[in-house]
Amino acid sequence: MRRCEIVAIALFVMMLTDTGYAQDRFEGVEIKATHVAGSVYMLEGDGGNIGLSVGPEGVLMVDDQFAPLAGRILAAIEKLGGGAPVFVLNTHHHGDHTGGNPEFGRDATIVAHTNVRNRLLERRAEDEPLPSHALPEITFD
Repeated sequence: MRRCEIVAIALFVMMLTDTGYAQDRFEGVEIKATHVAGSVYMLEGDGGNIGLSVGPEGVLMVDDQFAPLAGRILAAIEKLGGGAPVFVLNTHHHGDHTGGNPEFGRDATIVAHTNVRNRLLERRAEDEPLPSHALPEITFD
């Protein structure tokens, strides 16, 4: 086999493997809730932990993990007596902290440091088409 044929086959196999991995990656992830104190909880799933304050005024969520987990995260919040978050606070720009923004940003106001918004805008411009509602509306320095 010629070298270019080997490279083409290798790239094709890698593409198939990567796609399968992306589909299966979150399949077995369970969202576990831990009571911290009062109305404060921690959710564990895949990636960074999520902080929650669940109260009569609504839910404040600190970070939101990955978009494919949003439904399971919301179900865990509902089991705690809350509903869709009113505010989402992004602590930094990594996907395991902001990946759920496209899902939760439809109903919540996203808050983050100015640099987090700037990094998300860079990602949006490069290769990840983030909708406007997935970007922090309120920023601080």
